[in-house]
Amino acid sequence: MKSITTSPALQVKTVTGAPRLATNASCEDNTKVYQSWQLENWRRQYKLTPGEPVTPPPMDSGPSFTLRNLANGGVFECVPGNKTDDNVFEGLCTQAADTGALANTKASFRFDPVLDMLVVTQNWECGTE
Repeated sequence: MKSITTSPALQVKTVTGAPRLATNASCEDNTKVYQSWQLENWRRQYKLTPGEPVTPPPMDSGPSFTLRNLANGGVFECVPGNKTDDNVFEGLCTQAADTGALANTKASFRFDPVLDMLVVTQNWECGTE
């Protein structure tokens, strides 16, 4: 995903590829379905100084955003946590209250500001239902 500062004409839209699961779908059912996500409320702040290199941007807050799972309706709020030595942000996503999502799923992300790439990982713990 390109940011507005590097590609102002980029438009991103996620389209559901499979029918949504029933609200009472089991953890096991969810693990068998491709999980499509809709990214909402992308926020990221950084300060650019004239004459300084912009990659990676200095004083970068890292991204925060909302993920909406189009397969099961789960909603996660994601915030940056650690910034690694190679300027990659790693963060956790917590489930928003009252979204109907299963409690036994966790999500995290990794954002590389140099590559302008976001990777989201979701893990299921189905033995805990």
